[in-house]
Amino acid sequence: MEAARAQAKVLRSDKKVSAEIDRDAGGWIARNQNPNREAADFDEVKHENRMRTARERHREKTAVTFEEVRNDIITGTVTTPEEIDGRTARLNAAVGVQLKELLGLRLNHAEAARLRSPEVQKELAGRISSGLLRYTIDAEDYDKGFTAIAGDIGNLVDGPVKEQFQKELASAREGKQREIRTHADHYLKAIDDEWANHGFGRRKVSAPETGPPDPAEAVRIADENKMAERRYGEAKSKFIQWLALNPTVKEDAIRKKAFDLMKAHVREQASGNLIGPAPALDG
Repeated sequence: MEAARAQAKVLRSDKKVSAEIDRDAGGWIARNQNPNREAADFDEVKHENRMRTARERHREKTAVTFEEVRNDIITGTVTTPEEIDGRTARLNAAVGVQLKELLGLRLNHAEAARLRSPEVQKELAGRISSGLLRYTIDAEDYDKGFTAIAGDIGNLVDGPVKEQFQKELASAREGKQREIRTHADHYLKAIDDEWANHGFGRRKVSAPETGPPDPAEAVRIADENKMAERRYGEAKSKFIQWLALNPTVKEDAIRKKAFDLMKAHVREQASGNLIGPAPALDG
């Protein structure tokens, strides 16, 4: 009888926690980040499973709410910061901040026009691409990272570049490994790998061997890396656009295009060969 009562109590507790997570996953995560592991009834495995479920629910809620409110801003249904606050109250504050920036752009035609300029589009593409490479669903500020990337994607002009980044963000948010199915996938990843390996003129930031860091040098490196990120965004955007216009080209042409877009900014290589041939893929 006692065992049955204990089991019923556990089931009631599980049901209560499940309801709390469904109602406010973000709040549950915040309240249970540091549980009392010394408690007699604490179950580490159960806690980790609950935390994983809560994070999944919160990621989904963040994405859905962001897109819903963003669409309502675009259509004119949401017109005030207070409305945004009400819709995003249980999410990371970064979600509301990003949406308020979008609302401001709807009211600032000059800034909206600036964002559509080719130079800013390259900058956005580079920032999105590098952000996607850094994004992990297990990071403490994963929802902040998501909204920053999603906000930048929202400022891209409609077309294949925007569609490609939307697909990449959707996969990243679900924690999916990047799939390489075609030659286009292979060489698109090669452009990302080139950035990750400090290509496009990107400089490594390292501490000086002696003495304190030089603030002026840090500023120079930051400026150079911002330009490098723009080159990266330009190369990736042009490659995506070219692929959309040439869907049936063969591997040699795809490889040449990727090479041509990167070769002006790559590291010196004795072989002169930027990236090796792709494995046998679909096309």
